[in-house]
Amino acid sequence: MPHYDLILTETRNRVGYITLNRPEALNALNLQLSGEIIEAALAYDTDPEIGAIVITGSERAFAADTAKFGQPEINLGVIPGMGGSQRLPAAIGKYKAAEMLFTARVMNADEADRAGLVSRVVPAAELLDEATAVAETIAAKSLPVVYAMKNALRVSQDSGITDGVRYEQQAFTSGFSLHDQKEGMAAFREKRDPEFRSE
Repeated sequence: MPHYDLILTETRNRVGYITLNRPEALNALNLQLSGEIIEAALAYDTDPEIGAIVITGSERAFAADTAKFGQPEINLGVIPGMGGSQRLPAAIGKYKAAEMLFTARVMNADEADRAGLVSRVVPAAELLDEATAVAETIAAKSLPVVYAMKNALRVSQDSGITDGVRYEQQAFTSGFSLHDQKEGMAAFREKRDPEFRSE
């Protein structure tokens, strides 16, 4: 990994960590920070030794029960530049997204959880440990199957359920040609943990 100015990178087990390191601005995204995150994430994403990525930042400026979520760009005289006006409505609905985008209203972690913006909320002191546990669980799975699942979710979101189901059926069928599928079924029959090759 190259040296970055606004992020720190680290690899532990099969998990790549990207830590936002712009505390003076509460890790607010700018072009440089966005570019560094994308570059590091792509590097991890193409590394066959990495099975999951954790993006984190300082406790005060990231995720957990203390987190706050918003789209403040309108207060700066611009609109979101990394898909916020497109992804937020898909996540929480058009009307709640419109309110946040037009007013720059911030929601707390509990509201974000209720709105479906986050998968779960944990105490700040446990955040990195919990994220690591989830990432290591995912990283232990079959890498080709994780990629297929990720693509299935993306196709459904981007193209709708009909294309999503079509992709899912194709990926499901092609999965039976993988060594990992045979290993997974054998491990299930033998009541043991699978040893995926992730090839």
